[in-house]
Amino acid sequence: MSYLSALSKRRLLKLADFLEKEVKPNWFNLNRWADYGWKEKECGTTACAVGWATAIPSFRKAGLKLNNFRDPIFKKSTNWNAVKKFFDLPSRYDADYLFSIFAYRDEKSSKSDVIKRIRKFVKDDKKLY
Repeated sequence: MSYLSALSKRRLLKLADFLEKEVKPNWFNLNRWADYGWKEKECGTTACAVGWATAIPSFRKAGLKLNNFRDPIFKKSTNWNAVKKFFDLPSRYDADYLFSIFAYRDEKSSKSDVIKRIRKFVKDDKKLY
């Protein structure tokens, strides 16, 4: 039996592909959802994986956005609950494991670290805890 839904796998892999192809390394920062004044692909502003997810047109159309405080929102949920719900993750811990700076050993973890983790999580398709 699969731990992740087809929707979860599809969205996570789409994000990993987007990060790999569209986001320059210096545009990525795990420290916050998005910089103040963040604009998609604007020089000098950065975002984390979830912040960048809100720049994917199909994700925006599905309802994933950043609010005025630069927090992710999806339907009536905000922050980590929005992330869990949008990516259809079985547990909030899964969202933390994939996207929280505290789940990575180094504060300077790169987009490639996040991409690798997303792809391995989808491939392994099992509960973490």
